[in-house]
Amino acid sequence: MGGRARGQTVSRVGASLSDLVGEAQASTRCVDLQRLLAWMKTHEPLLLVDVREPDEFCAGHIPGALSIPRGLLEPAADREYAARDPELADARWRRVVLYCDCPTGARAAFAAEVLQRMGFQHVFYLAGGIGMWQAEGLPMELREDASRCYRRRGRLSGDVVG
Repeated sequence: MGGRARGQTVSRVGASLSDLVGEAQASTRCVDLQRLLAWMKTHEPLLLVDVREPDEFCAGHIPGALSIPRGLLEPAADREYAARDPELADARWRRVVLYCDCPTGARAAFAAEVLQRMGFQHVFYLAGGIGMWQAEGLPMELREDASRCYRRRGRLSGDVVG
């Protein structure tokens, strides 16, 4: 019979989600909200990327953020991929700040790790993500009708097709 004897421990094979998040955070840079706001005030080239899913983005996002869900990040950032997002693919030397909705910033940290591997030089993930932004009462952009968000060349937009 399968199973284990009483008192026998199971050795873990492979990494847990917590391990993976910790590794991603250790290999990337985190920016706090105050520093992000200071960067935004200087009007230096900065690209904000929301790595949440389209419905999450449409429900509310940081003004001016580009929506690229975590699952579409690699093709969107690849300069050689036909469906790339030009704004992201050409941002290798700009400051890129990624955010998501979880307090640990897991999706954003994973995304930052990938962009670094793809040659992006100044990649950060936002500590506390969109939740910290909202907690501070900062402005949000909303899309009342999430069905109006659509994919175009691997990019999501709230624009309405005319």
